[in-house]
Parts: sequence; structure tokens; C-alpha cells
Amino acid sequence: MGLSEKKKKHRYGPNPQGSRWFQDKTKKGQKMLEKMGWKEGSGLGANEDGIKEHISVKFKSDRIGIGADKRSSENWLENTFAYSELLASLNKKMESGAIASGTDDAVEKSLQAGTTETEDAITESTKAESGRLYHRKKFLRNKTVSKYQAADLCCILGEKLAVATKQDQIKAPPASDMMPPYRSESDDYL
Repeated sequence: MGLSEKKKKHRYGPNPQGSRWFQDKTKKGQKMLEKMGWKEGSGLGANEDGIKEHISVKFKSDRIGIGADKRSSENWLENTFAYSELLASLNKKMESGAIASGTDDAVEKSLQAGTTETEDAITESTKAESGRLYHRKKFLRNKTVSKYQAADLCCILGEKLAVATKQDQIKAPPASDMMPPYRSESDDYL
């Protein structure tokens, strides 16, 4: 198949493996299950109440998406209302949390008075932060590894945090017990 050939869409049926695969008795998985005591026709699991048929591909004739069903696709308007209600409830929780904590009284007063001073400050800060150089600055700031703390680097690299404990210092063998470099362990066994 070359790059210049016409692309074709393939549609697979409900059983793309076919009956030849199902009737094949030399499958490695089936052999392993039979060694463990499974018999054909019984279900999987300790109580043998699991699935009894092989896993097959389910044929999907519509294009509404994976995991979607016709009921949810026909009621798309109801789904958008539910999503809007969810966002509104989250906004109410955020507003009530900020007012209850009593933080930024000046900001609350300016919001209640309807002043445009905060709007002017926001537009000035977005002008300064919206340029090409600021965009590059963000990437460079995130890439500089020298600013990371040792604990963060260990988490990223999947290493243990090197913390010396008293037990580790006690377990270290003295220098006299160590083998000389010219002698190997194989000499002890031969």
C-alpha cells in the first residue's frame, strides 16, 4: 500500500476473528486456563459465574461517539441545561466561599460599587502579558530545571529522596571488612 493509493474505510463485522479462531484448541490462553482447572462452557472466576463466551467486537452503526447512547444524543438540549446548572452551582459555591472567608474587602467593595478601576488594571496587565516574548518567557521559566527543588526532581525522575538516617550510617561496613580489589568472590568458591 503506497502513499498515492486511495484510502478506504474498512467496516468490521461483529465477529472479526471468525469461527476458525473460536474453534482453535491450540490457543495459549485457553491452554493456560485449562491447566488451572477451567473447562469449556464454564464461566471465569472463582465461582465460575463469569462470562462464558469469548470477547467480541460490538458493531456500532451510528456516529454519536464512544460511550454515548441514543437517549443522550436525542436529549442534547437537556444535557446542555444540566451542564449549565452544574457550572452555576460551582460559581455559587466559589462566591459564597470567598465572601464567607472575608478576604479582599476592597475588591468586594469595588465590585459592589461597580467601579472600573479593576477593569483598567486587568486590561493593562493583559497587554503586558500577551506578547510573543511573554509567551516564550513562560516556556523558558517552566523548562529551567535549576530552579526545581531536590524533592521535586526526585519525584519527577522516580528516585527516592536521599535522606541519610542513623540506621543507614550504622549499617555501613567498616573499611577493614571490605575485600581487597585484587581478590574476587569467585576465588572464595573455587
